[in-house]
Amino acid sequence: EGLLLLTNDGALALRLTHPRHKVPKHYEVTLKRSFGESEMRDLLKGMVIEGRRAAVDSATLLSPGKLRIVLSQGIKRQIRIMLARVGHEVEHLVRVRFGPLALGRMKSGSSRLLEASEVAALRKACGIEST
Repeated sequence: EGLLLLTNDGALALRLTHPRHKVPKHYEVTLKRSFGESEMRDLLKGMVIEGRRAAVDSATLLSPGKLRIVLSQGIKRQIRIMLARVGHEVEHLVRVRFGPLALGRMKSGSSRLLEASEVAALRKACGIEST
């Protein structure tokens, strides 16, 4: 759930999603129970998922049962798997930022076109020169 980008620009889509380009994606995660310091250390160490090294760029405790996690890679269900391995079940997961774009106050299920300045910011974040 959360911020989702749809584009017909293949070069931009590749750069936004491929881990090599390190475009950060921010998530707010609500857990079924409180999250502790030892679990945070284990999460930040990273782990292997599907034969690949999975790591979070950062994790911040927002409240006892809520985290903000930043990823620049994207293995399928990475956050849920990593949290399960440190003993936590995800109750709710929302992408709140994708590169320079923030979800803001948009309601679930709504959509809008990006402003030209937002497209330019995305392209810049991916290292694509504006045309």
